[in-house]
Amino acid sequence: MKIKLELFGASRDFSNKDYLELEVQEKASVNDLKNEIVLILLLLIILMVPHQ
Repeated sequence: MKIKLELFGASRDFSNKDYLELEVQEKASVNDLKNEIVLILLLLIILMVPHQ
């Protein structure tokens, strides 16, 4: 199932679109969706941190 999450404020810096599209399992719970969003944000933060 595809979920389209609209971005607001500073979160728009994480995407070149005004939204994120997430692919979740058919019977996903709100908690599953929340966990997916947290994983994406953590990966983005890791990618944005300068490496030495």
